[in-house]
Amino acid sequence: MRWQTGRLLRLVFDLRLYRLLEFRTAAQYAKERLGGSRAGFPAAFINRVRQCVWPQFLIDQLPIGGPKESVLRLDHIQPVGVRGNSHIVTEHQMSPQALEILDDWLVWLMTGLVPEG
Repeated sequence: MRWQTGRLLRLVFDLRLYRLLEFRTAAQYAKERLGGSRAGFPAAFINRVRQCVWPQFLIDQLPIGGPKESVLRLDHIQPVGVRGNSHIVTEHQMSPQALEILDDWLVWLMTGLVPEG
């Protein structure tokens, strides 16, 4: 019975990986994302995020160097701690228009409704 449960869990895991990230198996995910020859998300996934298919994903371009684009997961938002080593303050800040877009995106994520305008 245990081996059947394990196979079922593996099948469910593989199906979710395919639906969300378009990886056919957990092995393919591990190879490509966790040390394979290719870094980053699959191009098909990035295109779907750009098309606003899912409210929990958002693409951002950070002004502080590093990768050109980042995929943000709004369903993984964590509070910023009050200790000095929990965050870094930079001179960068979001414009009022960007904050409005982020607020609207969070409303879409939490309620399923897209604000007008």
